[in-house]
Amino acid sequence: MFEVTREQVNSMQDKQITNIHEYRSQHLSSDERYFAVKNKEAYLTIPNPSSEEIEKFILTLPAPYREKAIQAIAQRYISAMKLHVLQLVTIFCEQAEKEGINEKYLDESLQDIEDEVDEIMTLDQRLKIDSVEKLYWLGLIAANLSSLSHFRSAEETESSLYAIYGLYQGMLERKHLLNKEQSE
Repeated sequence: MFEVTREQVNSMQDKQITNIHEYRSQHLSSDERYFAVKNKEAYLTIPNPSSEEIEKFILTLPAPYREKAIQAIAQRYISAMKLHVLQLVTIFCEQAEKEGINEKYLDESLQDIEDEVDEIMTLDQRLKIDSVEKLYWLGLIAANLSSLSHFRSAEETESSLYAIYGLYQGMLERKHLLNKEQSE
């Protein structure tokens, strides 16, 4: 595993700040930057169950454990949806920088989409996944919408960020995956 020392992270800070990403990260303490690198390393070492193992969880576990497996897999799909939205925000920021979009406009755009992003970040509080069928639909929705990340411009990415919550919400409602009282 690749080791990064605090000194290396601190020396990276000393480089001249030339882009939005670097500008935004300069507001992080050296400890935060150090642990961002360490989190990247930790993320890479977390084992992920294969699709065959996921299938086995559902097919072979006794009922109470199968229910726990369904909930755990649903959380994994929801996490994928959340990370996808954050990936789109990152892509938007990177594209905005490449296209020379001024930082004030970028900040305003990020502020405008914050409510939609927050709604997606709290999806798990509104979902009701209590069957293998509902789990399937949730996984399919997560997979289909995660394919939406190949945009040619900051404007296209920004438009997708404005629309993504509505897309998720609509698909989840059509498949009856939201708690009734919380989807109205």
